[in-house]
Amino acid sequence: MVFPDYYFFAERCLVNHTIEKKLVNNLDDCELMCYLNDDCVSLNFKKDPEDEEPLHICELNNATHLKYDSEFTTDADFYYRGSKNACDKSPYCKNNATCQSGFTLKGYRCLCPPGFEGEYCEMDTDKCEVFIGKCHMEATCNNTHGSYVCICKSGFIGDRHIVQATVNNIDECKGNHSCHEDANCTNTNGSHVCDCQPGYTGNGQNCTDIDECLTYPDKCHVNALCKNTHGSHVCTCKPGYTGDGRNCTDIDECSEAHTVKMNNCHPNASCTNTQGSYNCSCNPKYIGNGLKC
Repeated sequence: MVFPDYYFFAERCLVNHTIEKKLVNNLDDCELMCYLNDDCVSLNFKKDPEDEEPLHICELNNATHLKYDSEFTTDADFYYRGSKNACDKSPYCKNNATCQSGFTLKGYRCLCPPGFEGEYCEMDTDKCEVFIGKCHMEATCNNTHGSYVCICKSGFIGDRHIVQATVNNIDECKGNHSCHEDANCTNTNGSHVCDCQPGYTGNGQNCTDIDECLTYPDKCHVNALCKNTHGSHVCTCKPGYTGDGRNCTDIDECSEAHTVKMNNCHPNASCTNTQGSYNCSCNPKYIGNGLKC
Protein backbone atom coordinates (compact mmCIF):
# COMPACT_ATOMS: atom_id res chain seq x y z
CA MET A 1 0.00 0.00 0.00
CA VAL A 2 1.34 3.40 -1.02
CA PHE A 3 0.43 6.88 0.25
CA PRO A 4 1.20 9.13 -2.75
CA ASP A 5 1.83 12.83 -2.14
CA TYR A 6 -1.07 13.79 -4.42
CA TYR A 7 -3.47 12.12 -1.94
CA PHE A 8 -2.16 14.22 0.98
CA PHE A 9 -4.45 17.08 2.02
CA ALA A 10 -4.13 19.58 4.85
CA GLU A 11 -7.26 20.81 6.65
CA ARG A 12 -9.36 17.94 5.23
CA CYS A 13 -10.75 14.69 6.66
CA LEU A 14 -13.01 11.82 5.56
CA VAL A 15 -15.99 11.28 7.86
CA ASN A 16 -18.29 8.29 8.50
CA HIS A 17 -15.73 5.65 7.48
CA THR A 18 -13.50 5.42 10.58
CA ILE A 19 -12.97 1.80 11.69
CA GLU A 20 -10.38 2.44 14.41
CA LYS A 21 -9.11 5.42 16.38
CA LYS A 22 -5.68 5.52 18.03
CA LEU A 23 -3.32 7.94 19.82
CA VAL A 24 0.08 8.26 18.13
CA ASN A 25 3.23 10.37 18.39
CA ASN A 26 3.30 11.64 14.81
CA LEU A 27 1.95 11.22 11.28
CA ASP A 28 4.47 8.47 10.45
CA ASP A 29 3.14 6.37 13.34
CA CYS A 30 -0.40 6.92 12.07
CA GLU A 31 0.61 5.65 8.62
CA LEU A 32 2.18 2.57 10.26
CA MET A 33 -1.09 1.85 12.10
CA CYS A 34 -2.89 1.95 8.75
CA TYR A 35 -0.33 -0.41 7.20
CA LEU A 36 -0.91 -2.93 9.98
CA ASN A 37 -4.71 -2.89 9.60
CA ASP A 38 -5.88 -5.00 6.64
CA ASP A 39 -9.03 -2.90 6.17
CA CYS A 40 -7.36 0.54 6.35
CA VAL A 41 -6.97 2.46 3.04
CA SER A 42 -6.84 6.08 4.29
CA LEU A 43 -6.32 8.05 7.50
CA ASN A 44 -7.24 11.28 9.29
CA PHE A 45 -4.50 12.77 11.49
CA LYS A 46 -5.33 15.45 14.06
CA LYS A 47 -2.35 17.29 15.50
CA ASP A 48 -3.13 18.87 18.86
CA PRO A 49 -0.45 21.46 19.76
CA GLU A 50 -1.98 21.93 23.22
CA ASP A 51 -1.68 18.27 24.18
CA GLU A 52 0.63 17.96 27.21
CA GLU A 53 1.66 14.41 26.23
CA PRO A 54 2.51 14.88 22.58
CA LEU A 55 -0.07 12.29 21.45
CA HIS A 56 -2.33 12.97 18.51
CA ILE A 57 -5.53 11.42 17.17
CA CYS A 58 -5.13 8.92 14.31
CA GLU A 59 -8.34 7.76 12.59
CA LEU A 60 -8.10 4.70 10.30
CA ASN A 61 -10.66 4.59 7.46
CA ASN A 62 -11.91 1.70 5.32
CA ALA A 63 -12.61 3.99 2.33
CA THR A 64 -10.89 6.82 0.45
CA HIS A 65 -12.04 10.27 -0.65
CA LEU A 66 -12.24 9.11 -4.28
CA LYS A 67 -15.64 7.44 -3.85
CA TYR A 68 -17.03 9.62 -1.07
CA ASP A 69 -16.43 13.22 -2.14
CA SER A 70 -19.50 14.47 -0.23
CA GLU A 71 -18.00 13.10 3.01
CA PHE A 72 -14.56 14.57 2.36
CA THR A 73 -14.97 17.61 4.59
CA THR A 74 -12.92 20.66 5.52
CA ASP A 75 -11.48 20.67 9.03
CA ALA A 76 -8.57 22.95 9.98
CA ASP A 77 -7.39 20.54 12.70
CA PHE A 78 -6.84 17.54 10.43
CA TYR A 79 -4.49 16.16 7.79
CA TYR A 80 -5.75 13.47 5.40
CA ARG A 81 -3.75 10.78 3.58
CA GLY A 82 -5.25 8.40 1.05
CA SER A 83 -3.65 5.28 -0.39
CA LYS A 84 -3.27 4.35 -4.02
CA ASN A 85 -5.68 1.54 -4.86
CA ALA A 86 -3.65 -1.41 -6.14
CA CYS A 87 -6.87 -3.00 -7.43
CA ASP A 88 -7.59 -0.34 -10.08
CA LYS A 89 -5.32 -1.51 -12.90
CA SER A 90 -5.85 -5.26 -13.39
CA PRO A 91 -8.44 -7.90 -12.46
CA TYR A 92 -5.98 -9.82 -10.28
CA CYS A 93 -8.60 -11.78 -8.35
CA LYS A 94 -10.43 -14.73 -9.91
CA ASN A 95 -13.91 -16.25 -9.62
CA ASN A 96 -15.69 -12.99 -8.69
CA ALA A 97 -13.43 -12.46 -5.67
CA THR A 98 -13.17 -8.98 -4.14
CA CYS A 99 -9.85 -7.18 -4.51
CA GLN A 100 -8.91 -5.21 -1.38
CA SER A 101 -6.00 -2.76 -1.36
CA GLY A 102 -3.90 -3.20 1.76
CA PHE A 103 -0.57 -3.90 3.47
CA THR A 104 0.78 -6.97 1.68
CA LEU A 105 3.88 -7.55 -0.43
CA LYS A 106 1.87 -7.11 -3.62
CA GLY A 107 -0.21 -4.21 -2.25
CA TYR A 108 -3.58 -5.99 -2.25
CA ARG A 109 -5.34 -9.19 -1.22
CA CYS A 110 -8.21 -11.20 -2.69
CA LEU A 111 -11.28 -11.89 -0.56
CA CYS A 112 -12.52 -15.24 -1.84
CA PRO A 113 -16.24 -16.03 -2.19
CA PRO A 114 -17.49 -19.26 -0.62
CA GLY A 115 -16.16 -22.28 -2.47
CA PHE A 116 -12.79 -20.86 -3.54
CA GLU A 117 -9.35 -20.42 -2.00
CA GLY A 118 -5.76 -19.51 -2.89
CA GLU A 119 -3.81 -16.28 -3.22
CA TYR A 120 -5.99 -15.19 -6.15
CA CYS A 121 -9.05 -17.34 -5.27
CA GLU A 122 -8.13 -19.43 -8.28
CA MET A 123 -8.61 -22.83 -6.60
CA ASP A 124 -11.97 -24.52 -6.21
CA THR A 125 -12.32 -26.08 -2.75
CA ASP A 126 -13.74 -29.53 -2.23
CA LYS A 127 -16.98 -28.52 -0.51
CA CYS A 128 -17.75 -32.13 0.30
CA GLU A 129 -14.74 -32.10 2.62
CA VAL A 130 -15.18 -28.55 3.90
CA PHE A 131 -18.92 -28.80 4.55
CA ILE A 132 -19.11 -32.31 5.96
CA GLY A 133 -22.63 -32.96 7.18
CA LYS A 134 -24.36 -30.52 4.82
CA CYS A 135 -25.76 -33.45 2.86
CA HIS A 136 -28.10 -35.94 4.51
CA MET A 137 -26.65 -39.24 5.68
CA GLU A 138 -28.69 -40.96 2.95
CA ALA A 139 -27.27 -38.70 0.21
CA THR A 140 -24.00 -38.55 -1.74
CA CYS A 141 -22.05 -35.28 -1.97
CA ASN A 142 -20.65 -34.31 -5.40
CA ASN A 143 -18.25 -31.35 -5.60
CA THR A 144 -18.97 -28.75 -8.33
CA HIS A 145 -17.28 -25.52 -9.43
CA GLY A 146 -17.81 -23.14 -6.52
CA SER A 147 -20.49 -25.26 -4.88
CA TYR A 148 -21.65 -28.82 -4.29
CA VAL A 149 -24.65 -31.06 -5.02
CA CYS A 150 -26.32 -33.61 -2.75
CA ILE A 151 -27.85 -36.58 -4.58
CA CYS A 152 -30.21 -38.88 -2.70
CA LYS A 153 -29.21 -42.51 -2.58
CA SER A 154 -31.37 -45.16 -4.22
CA GLY A 155 -34.65 -45.58 -2.35
CA PHE A 156 -34.73 -42.01 -0.97
CA ILE A 157 -36.20 -38.75 -2.23
CA GLY A 158 -35.83 -35.12 -1.10
CA ASP A 159 -33.77 -31.98 -1.53
CA ARG A 160 -30.03 -31.74 -1.01
CA HIS A 161 -30.23 -31.36 2.77
CA ILE A 162 -33.38 -33.17 3.98
CA VAL A 163 -34.03 -36.66 2.64
CA GLN A 164 -37.12 -38.77 3.33
CA ALA A 165 -37.39 -42.51 2.81
CA THR A 166 -39.89 -43.73 0.23
CA VAL A 167 -41.37 -46.00 2.89
CA ASN A 168 -44.06 -44.69 5.25
CA ASN A 169 -41.88 -42.52 7.48
CA ILE A 170 -43.61 -40.55 10.28
CA ASP A 171 -42.76 -36.84 10.34
CA GLU A 172 -42.19 -36.29 14.07
CA CYS A 173 -41.94 -32.53 13.51
CA LYS A 174 -45.62 -32.28 12.54
CA GLY A 175 -46.87 -33.73 15.81
CA ASN A 176 -45.63 -33.60 19.38
CA HIS A 177 -41.85 -33.52 19.54
CA SER A 178 -39.11 -32.80 22.04
CA CYS A 179 -37.79 -29.60 20.44
CA HIS A 180 -37.86 -26.35 22.40
CA GLU A 181 -40.20 -23.57 21.21
CA ASP A 182 -37.12 -21.56 20.17
CA ALA A 183 -35.65 -24.47 18.19
CA ASN A 184 -36.12 -25.75 14.63
CA CYS A 185 -37.24 -29.35 14.20
CA THR A 186 -35.83 -31.36 11.28
CA ASN A 187 -37.39 -34.71 10.50
CA THR A 188 -35.03 -37.64 9.84
CA ASN A 189 -35.55 -41.24 8.87
CA GLY A 190 -37.17 -42.68 11.99
CA SER A 191 -36.34 -39.72 14.20
CA HIS A 192 -35.90 -35.93 14.26
CA VAL A 193 -33.22 -33.33 15.08
CA CYS A 194 -33.63 -30.19 17.19
CA ASP A 195 -31.42 -27.14 16.54
CA CYS A 196 -31.70 -23.91 18.52
CA GLN A 197 -32.63 -20.94 16.34
CA PRO A 198 -30.12 -18.12 15.69
CA GLY A 199 -29.76 -16.00 18.82
CA TYR A 200 -30.21 -18.98 21.15
CA THR A 201 -27.92 -21.62 22.60
CA GLY A 202 -28.54 -25.14 23.86
CA ASN A 203 -29.06 -28.71 22.70
CA GLY A 204 -32.30 -28.03 20.83
CA GLN A 205 -34.48 -29.51 23.55
CA ASN A 206 -33.50 -26.68 25.88
CA CYS A 207 -32.67 -23.31 24.33
CA THR A 208 -31.79 -20.10 26.15
CA ASP A 209 -31.48 -16.62 24.76
CA ILE A 210 -27.93 -15.41 24.04
CA ASP A 211 -27.28 -11.98 25.53
CA GLU A 212 -25.45 -10.53 22.52
CA CYS A 213 -24.66 -7.38 24.50
CA LEU A 214 -22.52 -9.40 26.92
CA THR A 215 -21.30 -12.13 24.58
CA TYR A 216 -20.47 -9.88 21.63
CA PRO A 217 -19.74 -6.40 23.09
CA ASP A 218 -18.33 -5.18 19.75
CA LYS A 219 -21.65 -5.73 17.92
CA CYS A 220 -22.60 -2.10 18.63
CA HIS A 221 -20.53 1.05 18.11
CA VAL A 222 -18.48 2.36 21.04
CA ASN A 223 -20.83 5.37 21.18
CA ALA A 224 -23.99 3.23 21.09
CA LEU A 225 -26.11 1.45 23.67
CA CYS A 226 -26.83 -2.27 23.25
CA LYS A 227 -30.20 -3.68 24.27
CA ASN A 228 -30.68 -7.44 24.31
CA THR A 229 -33.92 -8.72 22.77
CA HIS A 230 -35.50 -12.17 22.45
CA GLY A 231 -33.15 -13.95 20.05
CA SER A 232 -31.38 -10.79 18.93
CA HIS A 233 -30.27 -7.32 20.05
CA VAL A 234 -30.74 -3.65 19.15
CA CYS A 235 -28.01 -0.99 18.86
CA THR A 236 -29.00 2.64 19.49
CA CYS A 237 -26.61 5.60 19.27
CA LYS A 238 -26.11 7.51 22.52
CA PRO A 239 -27.55 11.03 22.91
CA GLY A 240 -25.41 13.47 20.95
CA TYR A 241 -24.63 10.91 18.24
CA THR A 242 -26.41 9.80 15.08
CA GLY A 243 -26.29 6.58 13.07
CA ASP A 244 -27.68 3.06 12.94
CA GLY A 245 -26.08 1.93 16.20
CA ARG A 246 -23.32 -0.01 14.46
CA ASN A 247 -21.86 3.25 13.18
CA CYS A 248 -22.37 6.41 15.24
CA THR A 249 -21.02 9.89 14.49
CA ASP A 250 -21.02 12.97 16.67
CA ILE A 251 -23.83 15.50 16.11
CA ASP A 252 -22.51 19.05 15.81
CA GLU A 253 -25.17 20.77 17.90
CA CYS A 254 -23.51 24.13 17.24
CA SER A 255 -23.76 23.91 13.45
CA GLU A 256 -26.00 26.50 11.80
CA ALA A 257 -26.76 24.03 9.02
CA HIS A 258 -29.53 22.41 11.08
CA THR A 259 -33.06 23.49 10.17
CA VAL A 260 -33.92 23.30 13.87
CA LYS A 261 -31.62 24.68 16.55
CA MET A 262 -29.86 21.78 18.29
CA ASN A 263 -28.50 23.65 21.35
CA ASN A 264 -29.83 25.71 24.26
CA CYS A 265 -27.15 28.39 24.25
CA HIS A 266 -28.27 31.98 24.92
CA PRO A 267 -28.36 34.34 21.89
CA ASN A 268 -25.47 36.25 23.51
CA ALA A 269 -23.41 33.11 24.05
CA SER A 270 -21.01 31.06 21.93
CA CYS A 271 -21.56 27.35 21.31
CA THR A 272 -18.61 24.90 21.23
CA ASN A 273 -19.23 21.37 19.99
CA THR A 274 -17.79 18.45 22.00
CA GLN A 275 -17.96 14.68 21.52
CA GLY A 276 -21.59 13.76 22.18
CA SER A 277 -22.48 17.18 23.57
CA TYR A 278 -21.64 20.91 23.48
CA ASN A 279 -20.64 23.81 25.76
CA CYS A 280 -22.15 27.29 26.02
CA SER A 281 -20.11 30.32 27.15
CA CYS A 282 -21.28 33.92 27.38
CA ASN A 283 -19.85 36.36 24.88
CA PRO A 284 -17.50 39.17 26.03
CA LYS A 285 -19.27 41.81 28.14
CA TYR A 286 -21.85 39.23 29.27
CA ILE A 287 -21.89 37.00 32.33
CA GLY A 288 -23.76 33.80 33.08
CA ASN A 289 -23.59 30.09 32.49
CA GLY A 290 -24.02 30.27 28.73
CA LEU A 291 -27.65 29.17 28.91
CA LYS A 292 -28.50 32.53 30.43
CA CYS A 293 -26.31 35.58 29.82
